[in-house]
Amino acid sequence: MSYFDRLRTCAYISPRGSAFNLQFEELVREAGKKAPVTEFPGQDQGAVQDLGQATTRYPLVCYISGENYDQEADRFWKALNEPGPGELKHPRYGNRTVTPVAIQQRESFVEGAGRAIFEIEFVETLVSRLEFPQPVRVSSPSIIRQSQLAQQTAIASLEAIPEVDDPGALARLRDGVLNASRATAEAFNVAAEFSEDVRSEINRVLGIIEREIDDLVQSPVNLVVVLAQLYNIPLQLVSTAKAKLDGYRSTFQTLGNLFVDRSLQYAELFGLIEGANANVVMAAVAGAVADAEIATREEAVEDAETLAEYQAIVDGIDADYETKLTARQATTAALLRILNENLPIEQRETLQQGEALIPLVDRLFRDIDDLDETIQFFIDYNRLQDTEILIVPSGRTVRWYE
Repeated sequence: MSYFDRLRTCAYISPRGSAFNLQFEELVREAGKKAPVTEFPGQDQGAVQDLGQATTRYPLVCYISGENYDQEADRFWKALNEPGPGELKHPRYGNRTVTPVAIQQRESFVEGAGRAIFEIEFVETLVSRLEFPQPVRVSSPSIIRQSQLAQQTAIASLEAIPEVDDPGALARLRDGVLNASRATAEAFNVAAEFSEDVRSEINRVLGIIEREIDDLVQSPVNLVVVLAQLYNIPLQLVSTAKAKLDGYRSTFQTLGNLFVDRSLQYAELFGLIEGANANVVMAAVAGAVADAEIATREEAVEDAETLAEYQAIVDGIDADYETKLTARQATTAALLRILNENLPIEQRETLQQGEALIPLVDRLFRDIDDLDETIQFFIDYNRLQDTEILIVPSGRTVRWYE
């Protein structure tokens, strides 16, 4: 049997069960590493943190043809826009649970007539494989309540542990907390979508930590309570999920080595503090994205990948069972909220000729309530510059969603 005999029929089954057999000419799959790079000041090299594989993508150019191709293509278009993940029966790589995050449909009525060409970016959807405990509800208020419960559980796990009284251990803990707090505050402060009021609150809480650090490190419960205030600040922000998640990146890059003490005497104690702190951060992230803005399915998939990446980091840090369970429940609720949103698919078109901006926007958007606002969105979303804001040139691929 040759490789050609092993190729299967390419098919897509939508979330509601509609099935389509698709013609194709070539197949592509894409993957990579989640590997943030940390650059150290005063050194000629940095560190690469291997956080595992990025989610696999299956970009596909496929065809629907025949006498009634137009009706079948319209049915396929609607199926791709159904909420939730579907199933791609891939000719080479087996059955895959996927979410279509970008789609382009083209038809020609001269050469190649009688055929609809679809360019689709399918992203493998792994939420079912994460094996997180399922929350009862996934509304925004319930996610925030799950977040609060998880933080309370993590903090309560520290109530029975002894206070630190060794000067050397206290100094190491003090340095770790200050470094972590300042890194978190700096990341929050430089986030473009964080308002001045939010930045003021960030600096206020950081000031408390810096002034009271000597007392805080002697009481693990009080220490994590104040750190939780810092981690929860993005909850106050009306912004995109991506902006909030990006604000936490520096925090997660340092979670695994914040409170490490080299002495056997305090290794277990510092491990407990580290585990509680990590799950408090994870719960804060879940709460922060509970009602954050998500525009398209592509953004939702990227946000879900980041959330799962953060959870993988926390999974590598020891903590007691109840702390891990309640934090995972909050993360699961946030993850399901992101992936179950009935979001539009990003649409794309490569212009065959230059088009004036206003007529182009009028052609692409079916319902326009505010033309000026829609034009500005289109310019920003496509990053149009210079003369492109007057005439969008031939060959330019434009993106939009409705």
